[in-house]
Amino acid sequence: MKTTALIAFAAMLSFASCRKCDENLVSGYIRDAGPVAADGCGWLIEVGSQTFHPTNLDTKYEVDGLKVKLRYSSVSGQFSCGLAPNHYDQIQIDYIRKK
Repeated sequence: MKTTALIAFAAMLSFASCRKCDENLVSGYIRDAGPVAADGCGWLIEVGSQTFHPTNLDTKYEVDGLKVKLRYSSVSGQFSCGLAPNHYDQIQIDYIRKK
């Protein structure tokens, strides 16, 4: 009986902490801006009206138009790409999941 109660308590605590973590996440979209080798900009992430170049996007999220929830940190410098010089702020993804 104690084991069942302990498991139920741990599950409730885990669920509550996951909802709290979601409060710190932002919504975004993955965008395929074409291969860098062919003068594209690679994989980008749109968050609101801003577009970023992630330094560590896992390949399982490389799906154009994919809706995601993420937490990220700014990285110094900008990513330049394309025939016309495009510049995107770089970010490091701290956490990401499909929305």
